[in-house]
Amino acid sequence: TLLLANDIDLTGVDWSDARPSLKGVFNGQGHTVSNLSIQQTGTGTSASTTLYCGLFDSLRNNAEVRNLNLASPSITLTQSASYGCFAGALAGWVNTGSNSRNVTVNNVQVTNPTIQVTGGGEGSNDIANVFAGGLIGRVDFAAFTNCSVTGGSLSATTTNVNTPLAATGGL
Repeated sequence: TLLLANDIDLTGVDWSDARPSLKGVFNGQGHTVSNLSIQQTGTGTSASTTLYCGLFDSLRNNAEVRNLNLASPSITLTQSASYGCFAGALAGWVNTGSNSRNVTVNNVQVTNPTIQVTGGGEGSNDIANVFAGGLIGRVDFAAFTNCSVTGGSLSATTTNVNTPLAATGGL
């Protein structure tokens, strides 16, 4: 279990290379992480180069996040090649696999997020899945309780004319 002991202001910290996956428990204890900033660009051509961005890149099997506030996160994510990109203030993706669906997010509030995601790829077999969410970019399976996103802006754009898929959502 990871416990956040104080509020954290990430002004001036480039979080682009720091974000881990979460497979355990993160308890914010009611504290706030403010001014998270991620500027990420990818050019990969396989699923392993899909970009996931947020405080955590992804929440994995049995992850739990609770009692956390995220204030004014800013994420700009661009994938110029064939695979996707997912961004949200907390995590880019909730990926639980096919056998386990035990990810829970409880009492997490996001205020004034600015999340801009652009994906591309021009080949006929290219996949340009582009998701932006205030809390999570893409969710396969998870349980959410008492979570909210207020204010801010979300944008998801694909430049792929063959398989365009771009989506935004509050959570």
